[in-house]
Amino acid sequence: MIDRIMRAPESKRIFLIFCIVLVLMNACPSVWAVTKRGGLKLSPLLLYSSESGFGGGAALSYLYPSQKGVRVNGLLLGAFMLYSRDEQFSGELKWEQLWRERSYASSVDLYGGKYRERFYGIGSNTSPGAGETYTNQSIATKLVLRRIFTSDLSLGIGYELGSSEISDVREGGLLDRTQLLGAEGGVDSGLGMFLLFDSRDNRYYPLSGWLSLFSIWGYSCVLGGDYVYSRFAVDVRKYVSTFPSHVIALQGHMRLMSGDVPFTRLSLLGGSSLLRGYERGRYRDKAMLIFQTEYRMPLIWRLGTVLFANIGDVSEDIAGFRLEEFKYSFGVGARLLLNNSERIHLRFDYAAGIDSSGFYIALTEAF
Repeated sequence: MIDRIMRAPESKRIFLIFCIVLVLMNACPSVWAVTKRGGLKLSPLLLYSSESGFGGGAALSYLYPSQKGVRVNGLLLGAFMLYSRDEQFSGELKWEQLWRERSYASSVDLYGGKYRERFYGIGSNTSPGAGETYTNQSIATKLVLRRIFTSDLSLGIGYELGSSEISDVREGGLLDRTQLLGAEGGVDSGLGMFLLFDSRDNRYYPLSGWLSLFSIWGYSCVLGGDYVYSRFAVDVRKYVSTFPSHVIALQGHMRLMSGDVPFTRLSLLGGSSLLRGYERGRYRDKAMLIFQTEYRMPLIWRLGTVLFANIGDVSEDIAGFRLEEFKYSFGVGARLLLNNSERIHLRFDYAAGIDSSGFYIALTEAF
């Protein structure tokens, strides 16, 4: 049966997976349930994108008991593992703890994987025929300490250490000829700080509220890394309810980098979250600017639908953006409600951009 699904056209594969999930939900409804009292939970994971194909795995987590007035992640200890075709895999182990009557939150995140990625060059005008594949095998850890001032506002500092190894580069290809910074892999080590304002009424499917995240990170050889560069990012999201359970979601995302940035750490445009309809990494550079909007609405039973539009681009710096060069995409999606209390959805999206398109299956919304 699995072979028949994989041989079917892409649109039919998506429909078959959708039907299988419906059957599993009715057969095993408790799989998707999350207890409000907290406790250990094992959940299946499913994803799909046109460039990487299907991926599956599982997540194991221990949740804090729900508590009103405290806006922090419900995770105490969590782990997940995903595996997709061509022996690609990714995994994460995360621990989070609240301190001093929930005035502080600390977390330790260990993550890594092995991915087959495509490189088209750097900049906004790379040729669609220039893409070549390579393998990126990486592992990283991130330590974060947050001071929680109110249920909406927190300030944090962090440290990140990561190592990557690049292999399977095409001999005589673009990566081999240009000898880009980071083409053989290396170590990133940096310190950062961030300011977070989060007034959303729900973490996974907000009906109202704001999320504003401002962060700045600096990476240096002094900290044990191979590169010296900085990254400043702004992510602002707004959610507005129109009719009951109908939501307009808006996002503006900007990322600016300076210094000697390895090509694997440049801002990547495309994928299942940032500018759907374009392959992840189709465009990359030091600066990225993206605007996204969605209209989300329920249909019947646990089914819903989404209409979305996105526009964005990359550039060497903020002065290099040109409105006439921005990339755009439009799309439509189906939503399947897996957990009513937490509003966790499985999303099925199709997006079309300029001479490109993509299907996506993922857990939770793009933003």
